[in-house]
Amino acid sequence: ERCRLWLELLRPRAQFALQLTQVSGPLPHGKEMRVQCGGLKGLQALDAPEVADPQVSDVAGLLAAAEERFGTLEAVPFQDVVKFIAQFQLRRRGRGR
Repeated sequence: ERCRLWLELLRPRAQFALQLTQVSGPLPHGKEMRVQCGGLKGLQALDAPEVADPQVSDVAGLLAAAEERFGTLEAVPFQDVVKFIAQFQLRRRGRGR
């Protein structure tokens, strides 16, 4: 339930970072991955800003800690999280497979 809520909160706030005018349905795979992975890395960075490239290994724990810290997921400072969405890039697949 927390994961679903987190994504529902992230998608509209990430529109500008994804260069979209509106979010009215499923996003293309690459943009969806940017929202999910970049959003989690941004949330992790709010808790541990000294970590340059945080690895998120416990999504449920991260979301629970954010709820505890900010009161609700809606109260998270999304302007800081969206920066990580804008910066996130998927790894390129190698050639010659």
